[in-house]
Amino acid sequence: MPLPDDLDHSTCDPAVCHRARDAQSIIERHPAVAARLRWFEYKQLPPYPRPTSQMCHDLAHEMARRFPAGGDVDQLLTGLQRLIEAKDAFVRAMLPATTEGPS
Repeated sequence: MPLPDDLDHSTCDPAVCHRARDAQSIIERHPAVAARLRWFEYKQLPPYPRPTSQMCHDLAHEMARRFPAGGDVDQLLTGLQRLIEAKDAFVRAMLPATTEGPS
């Protein structure tokens, strides 16, 4: 039975899940995509910014899964890089404020 498209397929077995297989193929063909995707890991974060980071993780992996054969890899990498920058800003926004200003 096929899995619904709204599930996170990043942990699926590519042998039985076409969405995981699609993501695996772009990662195997373009190691730079895999290098960018590693910056979206979120399980190491404290609990309060984790949901925010997870949303960016899910979007990044979904974009990699939906990447069309013959698509412009440079544009995918640019989009992932900008999403990394946005995710970092979102996570910093979730951190507790300090009384000291920026150094």
